[in-house]
Amino acid sequence: MNADQGTPVIFFGCLIVEAALLYFTPTWIAERRWHCNVNAIFALNILLGWTFLGWVIALVWSLTDNVYVEVEEEVEEEVEA
Repeated sequence: MNADQGTPVIFFGCLIVEAALLYFTPTWIAERRWHCNVNAIFALNILLGWTFLGWVIALVWSLTDNVYVEVEEEVEEEVEA
């Protein structure tokens, strides 16, 4: 067996792994930021992420602020005052 015969397999294996990491970037960002809609972002990423528009929407959504945390902080500030 020639050593060059395994090179395309390794190359395409790495390419598939890198594509999967890029594909699930919105879900990873949402999970790392403790986004309250991480499950919905994951579902959008799975169902519509294959379209560029669906992936961009999931990415933007994962970068938005978590509205529920801000509301809770405002309520706590009003209770203390």
